[in-house]
Amino acid sequence: SNIIIAVAIASLVLVSGVGLRMLHTGANPEPAGKDSGRSPQRTSDSEQSVRDAVATWVDAFRSKDANRLAASYAPIVEKYFLKKNWSREQVLGNIEAAFASMSDIRRYEVDDVHIKMLPNENLSDASRAAATFHKTWETTQVDGKIFSGEEIEKLTFSGSPEGWTIVREEELNIIRATKRLPANFFGSTEPIKDLVGDRPS
Repeated sequence: SNIIIAVAIASLVLVSGVGLRMLHTGANPEPAGKDSGRSPQRTSDSEQSVRDAVATWVDAFRSKDANRLAASYAPIVEKYFLKKNWSREQVLGNIEAAFASMSDIRRYEVDDVHIKMLPNENLSDASRAAATFHKTWETTQVDGKIFSGEEIEKLTFSGSPEGWTIVREEELNIIRATKRLPANFFGSTEPIKDLVGDRPS
């Protein structure tokens, strides 16, 4: 639906990372069962690997590479915004729809990135980590409207043989999200719709 596509755009539109160190994917995540007794250096290496995974996720969107972006997600995503237990194929379809609705990515800033390694008790698959950050974006839609917003987002990653993959993507706080006509469109810059709270159930 249009609402789902709007949610995907709000959470995926990326242009230029500010405050996030953009590094290419490197070290593999550490195996499950190693949380207790993890050395400071090992923890630092794991946190950097998660930052690398976030950077890869960002770069894939900037390249409008839907397949590579979808590969950042686990085969089954426990929570994809308000949807539960979505397959990677469903996520890919949503990404492709979001890309199709955009004509230009004007701005995307990611800053204040915090990585937290999560305890793996009661997890049979692998260690987990959460990346929480502030995001600001602006994109032009194919209908000429400008979609912009600001939010606090959280990605939860799970370690696997594929590397760190996203198992949860959540909007913690939607600060603002609006669509408006461009300044030279009928001479108006007034917001045409406030999308805060307009999310799929």
